[in-house]
Amino acid sequence: MPPSTRHDASGGIEAQPGARPAGKARLAVLGVSAALGFLLILLAAPRFYAGALMLPGNPVINVIDSDEPVGTRDVEALIASRERALDWTQSGQARLELAAAYVLLAQDEVGGGERYHALMRQARDALRGSLARAPADPYAWTRLAYVRLAEEETADRVVPILAMAIRAAPVEASLIFPRLELCLIEWPYFSNAHPDLFAQQVKLAWRQSHWQLVRLALATSRNDAIRALLDPADQAEFDRVAADL
Repeated sequence: MPPSTRHDASGGIEAQPGARPAGKARLAVLGVSAALGFLLILLAAPRFYAGALMLPGNPVINVIDSDEPVGTRDVEALIASRERALDWTQSGQARLELAAAYVLLAQDEVGGGERYHALMRQARDALRGSLARAPADPYAWTRLAYVRLAEEETADRVVPILAMAIRAAPVEASLIFPRLELCLIEWPYFSNAHPDLFAQQVKLAWRQSHWQLVRLALATSRNDAIRALLDPADQAEFDRVAADL
């Protein structure tokens, strides 16, 4: 219940001991609210600033997402924007995009070499940083598997990462074929270690695109193994598509 008031002899309201004037109480509440709001602004400011620093590289990300060729200067601009942003934010996404840029630059280093391996190491480190902040990100796991494979690491170091990439998002449409291609490159290590997972991905790929799966199977010379995982009716369709390619 609210405290009762007391009246003085003249009929006016007598202030109770310890009571705070209403105006001062409201000002105190307003002061706390303002302080909290200012604190939130301070906490958000680095993220806003980091977002602004990332803007110059965003068009390059859009081009990469469209699977179109990107020039070296554009990739370097993307790297510069993400490195500047990481001075202000711990974004896993910024690290993921930074890793993709390093890989793109490395791919221009024909025949490998010192610069190629240095860029791949930078990509690997960026991906580890990304996964430290978003450990369930299937894109980061997939790219890390690719980087380790490109660095010619042994299957026992690549296959567990690839399995994590699949388990993190088994039905992620845009990753079905990139991950399956890595599985086929790591043949037969991945299919032997994770036969159920491999069969699942083959069937998902078949549902997504018959001709794309057949083309991948033929390109990697794994058509018999992949065909065997399909239902009889789908095997007949597999043969028909293969004959047309």
